Amino acid sequence: MEKEKFVIPVWSIPAALFVLAVLSFGILAPKLGFYWDDWAKVYVNQWQGSSGFWQYYLEDRPLSAWTHVVLTPLLGSSPLKWQIFGVLIRWISAWSFWWVLALIWPKAKKHAAFAGALFLVYPLFTMQPLAVTFHQQWMQYFFYFLSLAWMILAFRGGKLRWLYLALSLIMVAAHLSITEYFIASELIRPFLLWVVCAQELDRKKKIRSVMLWWLPYAMMAVAFVVYRLFLIQLPADDPNQVVLLDALRNSPKSALIDFVKTVFADSFYVLVTQWQQIMDIGVNEIFPLFPADIKLSWGLGVIVFGLSMVYWLKLKKDGKDFLEAYPKWVSQMVLIGLLAVLLGCLPAWAAGRRIWFDAHSSRYALPALFGASMFWVGALTWAIPKRLPRTMILSIFLGLIVVLQVRNAAAYQQTWEDQTSFYWQLYWRAPHLEKGTAVLAENELFPNQGSFAISSALNILYQGYPEEGENTPYWFYAMNPRFEKSAGHPLDIPLRTQFRTFQFEGQTPDSVIVYYDPGKMNCMWLLDADEIDNPYLPALTKAMLPASNVQRITETSDGRPSEEIFGAEPEHDWCYFYQKAALAKQSQDWEAVVDLADQARSENGYHPHDQVFKTMQEWMVFVEGYLNTGNLEVASELSALIIEREPASTARVCSLWMRNMTASTGGEAEVSGYELIEQLHCEEYLVQ
Repeated sequence: MEKEKFVIPVWSIPAALFVLAVLSFGILAPKLGFYWDDWAKVYVNQWQGSSGFWQYYLEDRPLSAWTHVVLTPLLGSSPLKWQIFGVLIRWISAWSFWWVLALIWPKAKKHAAFAGALFLVYPLFTMQPLAVTFHQQWMQYFFYFLSLAWMILAFRGGKLRWLYLALSLIMVAAHLSITEYFIASELIRPFLLWVVCAQELDRKKKIRSVMLWWLPYAMMAVAFVVYRLFLIQLPADDPNQVVLLDALRNSPKSALIDFVKTVFADSFYVLVTQWQQIMDIGVNEIFPLFPADIKLSWGLGVIVFGLSMVYWLKLKKDGKDFLEAYPKWVSQMVLIGLLAVLLGCLPAWAAGRRIWFDAHSSRYALPALFGASMFWVGALTWAIPKRLPRTMILSIFLGLIVVLQVRNAAAYQQTWEDQTSFYWQLYWRAPHLEKGTAVLAENELFPNQGSFAISSALNILYQGYPEEGENTPYWFYAMNPRFEKSAGHPLDIPLRTQFRTFQFEGQTPDSVIVYYDPGKMNCMWLLDADEIDNPYLPALTKAMLPASNVQRITETSDGRPSEEIFGAEPEHDWCYFYQKAALAKQSQDWEAVVDLADQARSENGYHPHDQVFKTMQEWMVFVEGYLNTGNLEVASELSALIIEREPASTARVCSLWMRNMTASTGGEAEVSGYELIEQLHCEEYLVQ
């Protein structure tokens, strides 16, 4: 048979996985930031330094803080550094997973690489941009796979047997010290040892050998369970307690039925249903993506498909004796993979959690990803025995998954841009907030981020670092549905929140209300009583307006926002002029408002007819500035343009003019004002 001219060596597999990791997660990494739990951890570091994490994690995982204590001095509060580390640790985890499979089946290194590649990008987990939060789970994966690899090397003997065993047990302790996510996955060890024994020992010695080598790992697992369930000392109720045991004890039949349903539904989701995501690419986006993001995702997907086809076809074959050496390889991959999926999800099920529940629930299935990858590689090998079509199917799926992961990252990029835009605008509008101020909004400001995340960012923004015994200075509350019943009496509403080491106490009207919807408005709005006739505010926000006390805002700032965290200060565009004008209005510095209006109109060329404006409401502060400085003609010109472009603003424009005329001192200016009001067709507002 003719020898192939070019064959890619097996030692290139880690490099190939690295390329896949970069194309899937690294391209947009420089444009990503902090999200969800990330913000709280960044706040702890800014406030207390890395030592603060010991107290922060005391509530549920007292030992877990060590990864932050080690990494934070190296990575600091830089989003880019954390994103790069997130990509690297995910790649290293995939590399170590491939190593484990290659040790178990030494003549199946190429097939092991298939599983490693699928594990690296498996579409179930789409929260890779939360790099600060989920670095722990990928570190656990790395430690877990190292422990498996060294266990296998120890079993196979040699001069370093006991060193490998010691290192393996140390890695078990390392991954269990972080979270309990992988505790049930420890039960996969005897099955892996059984496969190794089947290759090297006769049947009579299998059970004895497996039990002997698994014993130290089983003892460590039991010790951890005893510690976690009975010995751990937490300051309050355990948020991750094993509710399944109580349910089985109190109502065994119904609890067992519910558990079986959960196992079936979640396992089917992990293995099958979640693949629907790649079939729905472009349909159910978090945000409508920009055309450039769509092109980028498809471009990278095509590149991965092409590279994958060439690489797998040219990679050194496992050999014709592959299935002869491992006649049960397919069934072993499928069955062990399925078992790993079940065990990986078990800790979440025991705590009463579901894999398929909300935007963040997929994290509970993280320990199941390697099992799902083994399952599908084994299933594909059985279903498509020929190399070329199997390689094509795998390459197509890898390409589509990369499209999904890049689009997912692009959605997170938009969320990051919205966050940084909001916080810089808030700083422009409110350079300083008095301590004890609550920031209120109709709903959460950013999808799936959480109030505690926004609260942490606010405290970083305003350097709210309390001394010992003091409360956290600032907190964010979504009014819907929390304040629906309080809307009729919005003052003196008590506010108290406890989140780990953060504690806030306050009340309305020691609060300000913001409104922010980038899809409907250009800028963030910090509201005051004058916004009562703003036609775009929801009913609950209008009802709560008396709780927005702009006197909590002062122009004296403790310092600029950290550019390492929030990025460089944006260009002074329209929102800068709007926010600074709103701040000047607060102190009735009308000359400053007009100066900002003139800069926006003359120097920067902004005009109400510009299509960039999603609403005319942001022009109202400039109309008010011109009115209060006697520039009635300019105010009238802008008002007419606002009404022409946005008829829904007619009532607000006319009310503003009437208030100004009522407050005027009379004379020619007042007469001229009423004439201009008539020109704006505000006749109904002239009726007194």
